Amino acid sequence: MSKYRVEKSVIIHADLNRIYNLARDVRLSRSWSPWLIADPDCLVTYSDDGKSYSWEGRISGAGENKVIAEVPNERFDSNLLFLKPWKSRAAVSMTFQNVAQGVKVTWTLDSSLPLFLFWMKNMMTALIGMDYQRGLNMLKVVAEMGELNFRLEFPGFKDFQESPYIGVSNQCSIDGIAENMQKDFQRVQTLSQNLGIILKSGLSIYHKWDVVKGMTEYTIGFLVDKPVDNPPGGLVSGKIPLMKTYVVRHHGSYSQLGNAWASGMMHKQAKIFQSGRQFHPFEIYENNPETTPESDLVTSIVFPVKA
Repeated sequence: MSKYRVEKSVIIHADLNRIYNLARDVRLSRSWSPWLIADPDCLVTYSDDGKSYSWEGRISGAGENKVIAEVPNERFDSNLLFLKPWKSRAAVSMTFQNVAQGVKVTWTLDSSLPLFLFWMKNMMTALIGMDYQRGLNMLKVVAEMGELNFRLEFPGFKDFQESPYIGVSNQCSIDGIAENMQKDFQRVQTLSQNLGIILKSGLSIYHKWDVVKGMTEYTIGFLVDKPVDNPPGGLVSGKIPLMKTYVVRHHGSYSQLGNAWASGMMHKQAKIFQSGRQFHPFEIYENNPETTPESDLVTSIVFPVKA
């Protein structure tokens, strides 16, 4: 067997006992689950003693999770059994530590792959690590704010109308994407306004997302009324074609957009849709973040689908 380990942490500014109960109480864990957020119709059944639960859903598959040991406000350990889409087991733990900045919560998983799947080890570690970080970030928001600062909607299949765009292409680390994209947006906006180009909704096209190397390649910019030929200043222009798509809609803080993308990918893995090759996945910012309260922001995550 090829063993692998995932470990992620977050600092939370809230009462230690509150944080521990949110994480440990299996009935409350649904509020910050990085998987159930994608599967609102998933059936979850809780044990009478509050130490275990099972789930079964079209998107999230099926499995069981049982707390086997705990030291209140310090740590708890669980056995995790996946039944669908394939069988596997994992040992999971969460530890809680008061530090100068707040409460440090660390979530770990130890599991293994069959030897013939050794080549997937780095990919599994990276993907589960991203899920764990999303979950910890949601736990932080719930503990500090009382509820999540976003919600997801699943409109599903939609026809996307042909739309020209102008932008700038770049590549950077996934960790540094927020800062880089903000600078690129400002650059596109300034150059476009100097050229008298009328800008519509904001747009980000993701050409590559390498979770193992932690790198991404993207084009960021705006939809425009008409095509822009030979744009100056290092700008690029193009056209999103008329096509059938699958849409996940995100309402709220941009900081949680990863949950919408992960949900879309889970829907793809569950064979709700098949990816098309006619264009790369992209996101459309439906309103202006400069004039819209964070809670009212709407972002459409758009996956081209196979015709």
